[in-house]
Amino acid sequence: MLKHFIESAGAAKGLAKTDLERLVNGEIVEKDIREDLTYNELYASMDNLWSTLFMAGYLTHKGRVDTKRFRLAVPNREIRNIITEQVLALFKQNVEKDGQRP
Repeated sequence: MLKHFIESAGAAKGLAKTDLERLVNGEIVEKDIREDLTYNELYASMDNLWSTLFMAGYLTHKGRVDTKRFRLAVPNREIRNIITEQVLALFKQNVEKDGQRP
């Protein structure tokens, strides 16, 4: 699940990637969280992936902005290390692909 999210963030090349970098650096991001997602909706959008990461425990809330909008952070160093390792693995994979292109 985390790998899929990071790959999606890389494909988005925008706000999701920036938000992921902020989280790894110990900052907080604000996101709308849907707690009523079905399995079929988990990977349907980047917004749903934020909700999935929250519900799976990869992110924790540090308060609410309103009823649906949460202030999210990485809960501990272990999760931060897992995210960092996944990002580095994806980066390495992309570098290897770029090196193979004619």
